[in-house]
Amino acid sequence: MRYHITGINHDKGSHMTLDIDAPSKAAAEKMASHAGMDVQHIQDVTNHHEAHERQTHRGEDPGEGSGWIVKWIVGIVVVVVIVAIAALVWVRIRMNAHH
Repeated sequence: MRYHITGINHDKGSHMTLDIDAPSKAAAEKMASHAGMDVQHIQDVTNHHEAHERQTHRGEDPGEGSGWIVKWIVGIVVVVVIVAIAALVWVRIRMNAHH
Protein backbone atom coordinates (compact mmCIF):
# COMPACT_ATOMS: atom_id res chain seq x y z
CA MET A 1 0.00 0.00 0.00
CA ARG A 2 1.07 3.59 -0.55
CA TYR A 3 0.88 6.16 2.26
CA HIS A 4 1.18 9.95 2.18
CA ILE A 5 2.73 11.03 5.48
CA THR A 6 3.04 14.58 6.81
CA GLY A 7 5.02 15.70 9.83
CA ILE A 8 7.90 17.77 11.15
CA ASN A 9 11.58 17.25 10.33
CA HIS A 10 13.54 16.40 13.54
CA ASP A 11 16.65 18.37 12.59
CA LYS A 12 15.26 21.47 10.90
CA GLY A 13 11.84 21.76 12.52
CA SER A 14 10.33 22.28 9.07
CA HIS A 15 7.19 20.76 7.52
CA MET A 16 7.92 17.49 5.76
CA THR A 17 5.93 15.10 3.55
CA LEU A 18 6.79 11.61 2.38
CA ASP A 19 5.09 9.10 0.08
CA ILE A 20 6.00 5.62 1.26
CA ASP A 21 5.17 2.12 0.01
CA ALA A 22 4.71 -0.09 3.08
CA PRO A 23 2.76 -3.22 4.02
CA SER A 24 0.83 -1.42 6.78
CA LYS A 25 0.11 1.98 8.26
CA ALA A 26 2.29 1.17 11.29
CA ALA A 27 5.19 0.14 9.05
CA ALA A 28 4.85 3.40 7.07
CA GLU A 29 4.90 5.42 10.30
CA LYS A 30 8.01 3.55 11.48
CA MET A 31 9.78 4.18 8.15
CA ALA A 32 8.93 7.89 8.29
CA SER A 33 10.18 8.07 11.87
CA HIS A 34 13.48 6.47 10.83
CA ALA A 35 13.72 9.08 8.05
CA GLY A 36 13.80 11.82 10.71
CA MET A 37 10.13 12.80 10.82
CA ASP A 38 7.79 13.45 13.74
CA VAL A 39 4.67 11.97 12.14
CA GLN A 40 1.48 14.06 12.38
CA HIS A 41 -0.80 12.50 9.77
CA ILE A 42 -0.87 9.34 7.63
CA GLN A 43 -3.18 8.96 4.64
CA ASP A 44 -3.64 5.81 2.56
CA VAL A 45 -3.29 6.93 -1.06
CA THR A 46 -3.05 3.53 -2.72
CA ASN A 47 -5.92 4.29 -5.12
CA HIS A 48 -5.86 8.07 -4.95
CA HIS A 49 -4.09 10.71 -6.99
CA GLU A 50 -4.18 13.31 -4.20
CA ALA A 51 -0.60 12.81 -3.09
CA HIS A 52 2.12 14.01 -5.41
CA GLU A 53 5.87 14.21 -5.26
CA ARG A 54 7.28 17.67 -4.61
CA GLN A 55 10.78 18.89 -5.24
CA THR A 56 10.95 21.06 -2.13
CA HIS A 57 8.76 21.69 0.86
CA ARG A 58 7.95 24.91 2.66
CA GLY A 59 10.61 25.60 5.25
CA GLU A 60 13.27 23.42 3.66
CA ASP A 61 16.45 24.83 2.19
CA PRO A 62 16.28 24.58 -1.62
CA GLY A 63 20.08 24.65 -1.74
CA GLU A 64 20.31 28.20 -3.08
CA GLY A 65 21.57 29.78 0.13
CA SER A 66 18.20 30.96 1.36
CA GLY A 67 19.53 31.69 4.86
CA TRP A 68 17.97 35.16 4.88
CA ILE A 69 17.80 35.26 8.69
CA VAL A 70 21.56 34.70 8.94
CA LYS A 71 22.19 37.43 6.38
CA TRP A 72 19.88 39.76 8.30
CA ILE A 73 21.64 39.08 11.62
CA VAL A 74 25.08 39.57 10.04
CA GLY A 75 23.88 42.86 8.56
CA ILE A 76 22.70 44.09 11.97
CA VAL A 77 26.00 43.08 13.59
CA VAL A 78 27.94 44.98 10.90
CA VAL A 79 25.81 48.11 11.46
CA VAL A 80 26.29 47.89 15.24
CA VAL A 81 30.07 47.56 14.85
CA ILE A 82 30.19 50.57 12.48
CA VAL A 83 28.11 52.67 14.89
CA ALA A 84 30.34 51.65 17.83
CA ILE A 85 33.51 52.57 15.94
CA ALA A 86 32.00 55.92 14.88
CA ALA A 87 31.00 56.66 18.49
CA LEU A 88 34.52 55.89 19.76
CA VAL A 89 36.11 58.09 17.10
CA TRP A 90 33.68 60.92 17.90
CA VAL A 91 34.43 60.67 21.64
CA ARG A 92 38.20 60.77 21.01
CA ILE A 93 37.88 63.77 18.72
CA ARG A 94 35.80 65.59 21.35
CA MET A 95 38.31 64.73 24.09
CA ASN A 96 41.25 65.98 21.96
CA ALA A 97 39.38 69.17 21.10
CA HIS A 98 38.97 70.08 24.82
CA HIS A 99 42.68 69.61 25.66
